[in-house]
Amino acid sequence: MSKVIRFLELMGSSAHLRSASRAALYDALCACDVDSAMLWAILRGERERLQVLMQAPGLVCGDFGLESDTEAGEVRMTGCR
Repeated sequence: MSKVIRFLELMGSSAHLRSASRAALYDALCACDVDSAMLWAILRGERERLQVLMQAPGLVCGDFGLESDTEAGEVRMTGCR
């Protein structure tokens, strides 16, 4: 599992990999020795399948932007509630 996580971290930090062709992604996945089932889930864009293969919990994300209160002139953080 750590191989696929290392690959996903690499992909997240590399603009080249994020915009790479399928062939280049395949080569990079093979170079990282990612498990075959996970490799194909990534290439096919099957996020749910990859999640199952990794036995990962559901995806959770938050948007922590700034919200401005123009009347009071205050700025506060917004996010999960």
